[in-house]
Amino acid sequence: MLITLVEVEHLGMSKDGMYKMQSTQQSDPAFCNECRRLLDRFADAVRDVISLNESHLHAVSEKDPDPHRFDLLIHEANEKKQNAKYAYVTHLDTHSCSS
Repeated sequence: MLITLVEVEHLGMSKDGMYKMQSTQQSDPAFCNECRRLLDRFADAVRDVISLNESHLHAVSEKDPDPHRFDLLIHEANEKKQNAKYAYVTHLDTHSCSS
């Protein structure tokens, strides 16, 4: 099941320290399909950044001999997230589908 950012209430940290998505299972009819697609792309990018940072944390805490291998991956994932965010925000500004 694909959970979009529109459906997500918040990111919560569970007792085991893992992030989980909590969905309201609601859709917002004010958003057009392109807006939903861009928001989904942004949500995927955010999840990728979180996952990479979590893997990096585990590598450092497990005394991995090369935890720096995550630095470039995290940088690229953050760039992808920023691009996805700006595409979404630009769409909202130009299309006004959420107002």
